[in-house]
Amino acid sequence: MRRSALTEGPKFGIERLAGGARDITLPDGVTGWFVPVTGSGVADGVAWKAGECLTLTGTCHIDAAAGSDVLFAYPGDTRI
Repeated sequence: MRRSALTEGPKFGIERLAGGARDITLPDGVTGWFVPVTGSGVADGVAWKAGECLTLTGTCHIDAAAGSDVLFAYPGDTRI
């Protein structure tokens, strides 16, 4: 799964994720926002599709269908 930063800090970071499987680990006490623009998949056993939004904490396994386009945002100025 390709991953590229769209913005990094100072208040939050936003990354763009392409289809595929990956694990993301958020620091303790940090919540990330997973926003699918296109496609579908599963994040930690929860099915998702474009237009929905999930909040993620801890270590999360994400499996996005080929061709999916997802935004992933999180607070802070350090890339996760």
